[in-house]
Amino acid sequence: MSEHKVVLITGVSSGIGGAAALAFKAIGCQVFGTVRDINGASPLNGVALTEMDVRHLRSMPKRE
Repeated sequence: MSEHKVVLITGVSSGIGGAAALAFKAIGCQVFGTVRDINGASPLNGVALTEMDVRHLRSMPKRE
């Protein structure tokens, strides 16, 4: 049985976060990435982006 991997990476708009997101996507993981400014973020092929600033609790999405 194959196991479906899901990855959440903060700070995917640049640097190691973006590279890690693409690397995990390349090996078949479902990748969710966060950026501080969704309007200024470049799309990453196959990576689901959401706006979140880990420095501010109020910016974190809430699940009911």
